[in-house]
Amino acid sequence: MPISSRKRQSKYSITFSVPKKAGAVSFAIAGIAIYLFYSNINKKVVDETLATFSVAVTGAAAAVTSAFYVGSAIQKNSLSRKEDRAIQLVSVWNGEYYSTLRRLTLRPMRSLLRDKSIKVQDRLIEDHLEKNPEVEEQIVTILNFLEQVAMCVNGDLVDEEIIQSYFGYIIPRLAQIFSGWIYSRQRERSNTLYEEFQILGKRWEENLRRNNSN
Repeated sequence: MPISSRKRQSKYSITFSVPKKAGAVSFAIAGIAIYLFYSNINKKVVDETLATFSVAVTGAAAAVTSAFYVGSAIQKNSLSRKEDRAIQLVSVWNGEYYSTLRRLTLRPMRSLLRDKSIKVQDRLIEDHLEKNPEVEEQIVTILNFLEQVAMCVNGDLVDEEIIQSYFGYIIPRLAQIFSGWIYSRQRERSNTLYEEFQILGKRWEENLRRNNSN
């Protein structure tokens, strides 16, 4: 199924049922309140007082129902915006620009690091990027984009399930591969370079391990 429509039906079916139930409950409570009020007031003032009370209670019930409908619409709109943002990020990542960068930088690097330990990988990456500044610039561009993706996920600005279906392997993998290089840059500049990227990479890596162990 296309990613633009994959999740919306299941989410929205729940959203629409809540206001109907809330409205029914609200007006049922209003009816009970009017009945109890009618049973306990002075019969001489029943018509005017009951009419005023009925209007007030019914109005309150209508307000509650309206609030649920407004909240439902806001929730649905928020979910839709998150999905749209996620799809836009996926589209950019799959576009020609980043596809070319991945082909020029990440594929050769996989060959360079194959069957090497983490400590050896860190040294090889440092040496490779130091000797090839144009490759380092391309890696920085890729990591900058993935940091943006991670910030959106960690800040709950996008649909994480859609993002994870496309970045669920590459973000933990690159966070691990470039951890030494990132740490060196952080020490040099005394900043939190790619912090969101590393946080998300670690969280998703732990999820992958748990899923694989089950």
